[in-house]
Amino acid sequence: MDNNNFETSSNTSSNPQQTNNNIAKKTPFWKGMIIVYIVIGMFLVMGVAIFIMGYTSKNKYYTAKAVIVDIIEEVDYDIDGDEDYHYYVYVDYTVNDVEYKNVQLSYYSSSMYIGQEIEIYYERSNPGNPQNPPSTLMIIGGIFVAVSIAGGIILTLSNRLHKY
Repeated sequence: MDNNNFETSSNTSSNPQQTNNNIAKKTPFWKGMIIVYIVIGMFLVMGVAIFIMGYTSKNKYYTAKAVIVDIIEEVDYDIDGDEDYHYYVYVDYTVNDVEYKNVQLSYYSSSMYIGQEIEIYYERSNPGNPQNPPSTLMIIGGIFVAVSIAGGIILTLSNRLHKY
């Protein structure tokens, strides 16, 4: 047999960098970004849903005036020795002539202080369990929407710049 009779393909290359460049040129940029656009779309949908939940829950909750009676600060240390602060806020309030004492809130703000009068939100069926303010959900939802829109715009512009 004569080994000289075999022809090598002109598409093969002994240089792997050249092969990778050929593949990159054949694959459009936007096809590689489809998953990123899907993730951005999911964040957008989640943001809108969270915002709507916060907006509609304003009608679901009742409000009461409460007084902060205690704020407990706990410091934990993570594995690296970094400090991690946790704050527990307790309030007293009255709903329908029933007094609720030392009820823990599920949220904290650095502007809170003992003796401060705040507005709490509760469900009629469970007034002893104060909820996060609906505005918190609206803010979180708005952040999701804003980040999603900004990410979509940035990716679209970068895709257009990549074409030219």
